[in-house]
Amino acid sequence: IAFLNIVNTVSTNLILRTKEFATLKAIGMTQKEVRKMIILEGVFYGLFAAVIGVILGTTLNYGIQVLFASALDTDWVFPWYSIGIAFAGSMITTIVATIGPMYRLNKVSIVDALRSEN
Repeated sequence: IAFLNIVNTVSTNLILRTKEFATLKAIGMTQKEVRKMIILEGVFYGLFAAVIGVILGTTLNYGIQVLFASALDTDWVFPWYSIGIAFAGSMITTIVATIGPMYRLNKVSIVDALRSEN
């Protein structure tokens, strides 16, 4: 559910900004530069989501460990492996969510994109 939610949010955001990308192309930005900008934006979304998720997840993990400390006799260990998986999953998800709409935006001509209503 989270994967589909991220894909939906990122792709909708890019599709709604079709006029913006067409304007950038019209004033001289090359297709390669627009593609690079869109991918970097997706990477930024992934990094932001990963950092927030790692902070919240680690805090919740520690909080649950403290709550169950009296019932379970275990020590809390920093969850490096889980953080790595979550970080990689976040990056892959946002990049996949960015690449799909990017190809759709590349097929639209500048004139049609500027003329269309979102």
